[in-house]
Amino acid sequence: MAVSLEMISEFQHPHADTGPGYWYDVHAPRFTRRGRQIEHDPVVRDAEEAMTLVGVDGLVALFPAHVTRYWARPDIAYLPVTDLEPLVWRREAESEPIRALAGIIRDLGPPPALDDAKRDGCCPAVRRFAPPPMGR
Repeated sequence: MAVSLEMISEFQHPHADTGPGYWYDVHAPRFTRRGRQIEHDPVVRDAEEAMTLVGVDGLVALFPAHVTRYWARPDIAYLPVTDLEPLVWRREAESEPIRALAGIIRDLGPPPALDDAKRDGCCPAVRRFAPPPMGR
């Protein structure tokens, strides 16, 4: 299962202003490609606090794919986001080698999934799955 920014824009997203603005513009955008606003609230101090809110309050947080290897939790599912850019760099640092690398990565596309479990477990969006209501 994969999701788009349009789909996850319906959920609240914790946000930390600890990184550079250009990184957040690409990896935690405030708007979908269709212009729908993505709510970034509450503000968190760090990724640990964001993960806690995802697990407890059912918020959605965007994380890089490597988080799935190091932060496995039974109460959180990791889903690929299909319309996020894979790379970001400072405009002042842009050069021909960086543009060439970005072109190669875009041409290659996402890495192939080894199986469904790994494909569904290698993505930047996390969402808490609530347990079913009692008595059902």
